[in-house]
Amino acid sequence: MVTKNRRDRLQDRFRATQCLRTFKLHLEQQASTICWTGGASSDWNTASNWDLGRVPTATDDVLVDLSPSGAMTLGSFITSLTFHVRNLTVIGDLRFFGGQLRVDGDLDVSGRLTLLGGTLTNANLIGDPLETPVYVDGTVNMDNVRISTRVIAVESAEINVNNGLIVDGILVWGENQAFADATLAFNGNQTLGGSGKIVGGNG
Repeated sequence: MVTKNRRDRLQDRFRATQCLRTFKLHLEQQASTICWTGGASSDWNTASNWDLGRVPTATDDVLVDLSPSGAMTLGSFITSLTFHVRNLTVIGDLRFFGGQLRVDGDLDVSGRLTLLGGTLTNANLIGDPLETPVYVDGTVNMDNVRISTRVIAVESAEINVNNGLIVDGILVWGENQAFADATLAFNGNQTLGGSGKIVGGNG
């Protein structure tokens, strides 16, 4: 027979064990910062190109420093390939052309971010709206994206929206011509929200 005092001690031990497991899981889920070195090649998926010796994962804050004037081209012709991180900061230019770029937090590019194709998921696009706007130049899927800077859709751009679009910054439609031939498509029932604005021409 288990006495009340022994039962209480067992329950306390169980709670302590559960708390320890929860704490360990919490530590494992905390984001770490991983930095690009580019020591082996220009391939994102090569572990030796990163300072931690592994490819970034969904819980990582990623820093790609290409200064003073470097650029990175990221993407894949394999549409199912996903580049998934927590936050992504790029010092330099970033061109994304295919596959899926999933950033569950902020996507901040200090140079020029050009979206040429593929799917951008969950990202909050931030940056200097005047000095470093984001350019869309191709067919790009935006899935649950927030625009908190200036995004310029050039004349040939096509943006397909899924799971809503929040515009807290400025979406400029047609860089040099009012709306031109650019297309903004909402697939199914979508929500367009935010405190920003969508303008034609140079905005």
